[in-house]
Amino acid sequence: MKNKVLFIAYQMPPIAGAATQRHLRFLRRFYSFGWQPIVLTSNPRFVTDYYLKDPSLSEKIPQQCVLVRALDFHPIEYLLEKRPGSGNSEKIDRARRCVVTTRKTWARRSVTLCKEGMDLLIEMFRIPDRQVGWLPFAFVKGAFSAFRSGCQVVYSSGSPWTAHLVGMLISLVLGRPLIVDFRDPWIQNPYRNIKHPLVEKIETLLERKIISVASYVVANTKRACSEFASFYSWENKEKFVWISNGFSDDDFRILFTENNKSKDNKLKISHVGSLYGPRSPINLFKAIVNLKQKGIIHSANFNLKFVGKFDSSICDIARSTEFDIDDLVTFVPPVDHCKALEEIFISDIQLIIQPNTSLQIPGKLFECIAAKKMVLALTHDGATADLVHEERIGMVVDPESESEIEASLEKLIIMKENNEIFDYGTTFQRDKFESRNLTKKLVDLFEKCIL
Repeated sequence: MKNKVLFIAYQMPPIAGAATQRHLRFLRRFYSFGWQPIVLTSNPRFVTDYYLKDPSLSEKIPQQCVLVRALDFHPIEYLLEKRPGSGNSEKIDRARRCVVTTRKTWARRSVTLCKEGMDLLIEMFRIPDRQVGWLPFAFVKGAFSAFRSGCQVVYSSGSPWTAHLVGMLISLVLGRPLIVDFRDPWIQNPYRNIKHPLVEKIETLLERKIISVASYVVANTKRACSEFASFYSWENKEKFVWISNGFSDDDFRILFTENNKSKDNKLKISHVGSLYGPRSPINLFKAIVNLKQKGIIHSANFNLKFVGKFDSSICDIARSTEFDIDDLVTFVPPVDHCKALEEIFISDIQLIIQPNTSLQIPGKLFECIAAKKMVLALTHDGATADLVHEERIGMVVDPESESEIEASLEKLIIMKENNEIFDYGTTFQRDKFESRNLTKKLVDLFEKCIL
C-alpha cells in the first residue's frame, strides 16, 4: 500500500508557468518512491486571466493522479473590473493619482481619505493575495479528501500564499505534519508590492504562523534557505531545506534526438519566459544599438528573440526610430511548453534577465542546463549569479552596465564565428537537477514526518 500525501498546488494544468512545471516534475516521480499524491488544486473555470494557460500540459499529469479541484471566488476583482473608469484591476493605485479639482481643502482631504480607506479595504480583502477566495472551498474539499484518503502528510506550494494557509488549516484540523514549499520568498520578496503597514503586519504574522506550524520549510535556492533560517532564527535550523528547481529528462529526449541546433552563422540569442517588473531589456537594447552603429552586429550575424508574455511597450521601444533595431530583435507571443523547449534548442544562447534579487533563480535556467545551452545572465550578485558561476554555464553581466553588456555580446559574436559555443555544454553538471533526484529529497522529508 502506498503512502499518501495531500499535495496542495494552486497552479496545475491548464495553468502554465514555472510553478506548474515544478509540481508536474514532483508528481510524475512520486509513484516510483511509493507515494500516492492527492492533488488539491484550482478549478480552471474560475481562475483569473492573470495566469497563462497551456492545455497541452494536461497530458503530463500522471493518469493515476487524483485531482481535487476547488472553485475560486473573486468578488473584489469582479467589482473592480466593473468600477466606472477602471479598465484594469491590476492598477488599484489609480485612485491615488486622481487630481481632485476643487478649491476647498476640506473636500480634497475628505476625498483623499475616502480613496485611501477604499484602497485599504481592497488590500484587506486581498490578504494574503488575490486567490484568498479559493481558501474556504479548498479547505473544505482538501480536509475531506485528506481524511477520506488517509493522507499522512500535507504539502503546500506557494505562491499563491493562500495555498499555505489552506495547508496550515488542514494540518491543524487533521493533526497531519505540514511541509511548505516557498518557491519564492513571501515577506522578503524584493519584487513584492508595497502594501499598507497594517496589511504588511498581518501578512508577516501569517507567514510566521505558517513557519511555526510546518515540520519543514522548503526553499528553492540556497540563499533563500539561509535567509529563512536567519530570519526565523528561533526555529530549528534543520527545519529549513533547499530543493532547487530542475528539469525532467523525459521532456528533452525527443529534442536531443531531433538535434534541433542552430546550423547557420547567425548568433541566435533567445529569452523564453515572461518579462515583468524590473526585468527590463532596455540596457540590452542600448548595447545592441551601439554594436550596430559600430558595424559589429547586423541582421546577417545576429538575432535576439523574446518568446513569452511581455509589455507591448518593450516592442515599441525596439521598433522606435531612436533604437532602430527592429531588424535584430524578434517578439513571439506565449507558446506551449513543448514549443518553448524547441525555442531553447534552436538558439545558441539563452538570455536570463534577473535583476535586483539575491534570493531567486528563474526556473527557465534549469531547462537551459538540461538543453546544455550557454547562458547570458543579466543579473546582480545573488542566487542566479551563484548558479551560473558554480556550474560554469555562461556569463554573468551587470544588468545596469551598457558597456559590460556590449562587451559580452561582442565576445559571443567572436565565439560564434570560431564555433566555440557548442563546446560550452560539456562543462554542465546536469544530473543533480534532474527531477528524480530532486523528488527523492522531498520524499525523504515526507518519510521523516511519519517516522
